[in-house]
Amino acid sequence: MLHRPVFKALLSHLVAILITVAVAQIAARYFQTLVPPWGLAGIHGVCAATVGYLLGLDRWWIPINIAAPFAVLAALTFNAPVWIYPAAFALTLLVFWNAGSDRVPLYLSNAKTWAALADMVPEDREFRFVDLGCGLGGTLIAINKSRPNCLCYGVETAPIPYFLSKLRAGGAATVEFRSLWDVDLSAYDLVYCFLSPEPMTDLFARAKMQMRPGTLFVSNSFAVPGNPPDETVEVGDSRNTRLLVWRM
Repeated sequence: MLHRPVFKALLSHLVAILITVAVAQIAARYFQTLVPPWGLAGIHGVCAATVGYLLGLDRWWIPINIAAPFAVLAALTFNAPVWIYPAAFALTLLVFWNAGSDRVPLYLSNAKTWAALADMVPEDREFRFVDLGCGLGGTLIAINKSRPNCLCYGVETAPIPYFLSKLRAGGAATVEFRSLWDVDLSAYDLVYCFLSPEPMTDLFARAKMQMRPGTLFVSNSFAVPGNPPDETVEVGDSRNTRLLVWRM
């Protein structure tokens, strides 16, 4: 249980509290200085982010750990009602549901990535595309719009992104509340994912076992250790996005 990211994050903040209290006491006793609340929040945030990183949390936890004490301080400063804390926690959980279990945060593909993916879809035949962890559904909608011959599917298990994706996609794509591990990859001509380093080895092994010869497995940004891609597509956006392409 202690290897789960949520427990590492909690431990990071507990350690940060101890360090912050120690710094405040040292400043008061030896330098006759009271560190202001926003300064304490900054010390806490930096310590939590550093400890979390040393414990093995992914880099996307860094801004979350830094921002957390500032959010709490802001709520206390402006006398936020008590219910706001569980409500904020519940909302965060419903959006980033996969981060705690599969270590897959909510990453969103952009318009240039959609265009690069569309270029991989032939226009002269029916083509099946699946987005494993489709987020808010933007990729599915964009691919369907530019390639009407493409049957687009998406799966998502974070409740709020799933609901929004389902609502936005309408008749343009099929979106299911399903784990990516329950998808039969043999049904698709192009399997796309924008996940994290954590699941890539196991997912690629499933792709090699299930996908048909001639189909494409495409990962946004995240490599498969020990399995170099057959092609790397530089999207050319501000994030320096790369699409790693394997031909099955």
